[in-house]
Amino acid sequence: EHSRLDYPLPVAVGLVTLALFSVFQPLSLLFAGKERLKNQNEQPEFWKLHLHEWIIAPAVAAMIAVFSFEGKDWGYASLAFLVFLTVFIVSGRLLLANLTRLLIVLKTSGAEKRAAKQNRHEEYREDVWQQEREKLIQRRLVALQEIARLEHVTEGKVALFLSEVELARSSRSMHP
Repeated sequence: EHSRLDYPLPVAVGLVTLALFSVFQPLSLLFAGKERLKNQNEQPEFWKLHLHEWIIAPAVAAMIAVFSFEGKDWGYASLAFLVFLTVFIVSGRLLLANLTRLLIVLKTSGAEKRAAKQNRHEEYREDVWQQEREKLIQRRLVALQEIARLEHVTEGKVALFLSEVELARSSRSMHP
């Protein structure tokens, strides 16, 4: 008695090929029309989409159905072909496409988090610089006020000195 699947290598190669096409080409003509796919940032290669959806997936489904039933019961083999094709095209394609998109989103969100952290760090540095600048401006204002006060005091002392000099001159001219 033979096992149900006497040819595991061709089935494994077919499944891996099918999965690789789904992972590296996560778009599908079945779930998104050509117009929607053309408007994407990265233009898909449509020949790969057609190859996956109309040749590879049905070929792998047929290979598994034929190898599983070894031509004994073509009714079950046909039903298995339809089930496998549905699983590959609909469920598998959607699952792998969504997993691929999830990985892209996770990588993108990681990069966005790093960029946001960098922005926060730069904003913090900017805030520190702004605070230091404000402190320096405040110190400068205090220094300028002190200079103005000292100039005022100096002007007062100069005026007092000049008035004393004038008084001394006038007293000399009065008492020769």
